Formats: sequence, structure tokens, C-alpha cells
Amino acid sequence: MKITKRQLRRIIREEKSRILKEQFEGLDENDLYRFKDIMQEIQVLTEEALEITKLVPDRSIEARAFRYWYGHIMSAAASDEYPNSFSTTMATTYEELEEYAVMLDEDGNDTGEW
Repeated sequence: MKITKRQLRRIIREEKSRILKEQFEGLDENDLYRFKDIMQEIQVLTEEALEITKLVPDRSIEARAFRYWYGHIMSAAASDEYPNSFSTTMATTYEELEEYAVMLDEDGNDTGEW
């Protein structure tokens, strides 16, 4: 039996939708907390890396680091602390993930809330 292009597109679209749904069924508040922790860890490590650049007498290294990678990393990882022109930051991704998260009770059951 042959299938038409239209049928194939519908099958692919349905399969893609099913796969995407399955991927988000495992997202819970623990995943969200870990994502937020990672955001904070990135900020801490970026600060630490910038501090290392201050250990050498050549101040131009620190200045370049601050002007280039430091600002980009901090504005992408921080929420509103660092103004940026990025349309998607880790904070906006976190907010989007919140929409898919499920709140679990002590037994690991979905409470239907978030």
C-alpha cells in the first residue's frame, strides 16, 4: 500500500508531537531547581575566572575579559542584573521551562499544580 505525501506529512507531524510530549513529561520541580542552580554556578565561576585575570600584572587582559566574554556570559546567565540585548537568556529559558514543569508530592506523584 502506498501512502501519499500528505499522509506522510501528517504521520511525521503526529510523531513529532508525540515525541515532544514524551520529552516534557519527565520535567519536574527538581529539574527546574537544578537549572536555576546551574545559572548561579555559571555566574560564580565566571566571577572566579575574572578574578584569575587580575593575578597578572598586565591589566589589559582583565580589561579585555571584562569587555568581551565576562559581560556576554553574565548577561546570558543572570536574570535582570545585567542588561543585555539577547532575546533568549537562561532566565527566559527557565521561565519557559516552568510552563512544562509538574509539581510532585512527597511520593513522587503529579499534584497537577506548579
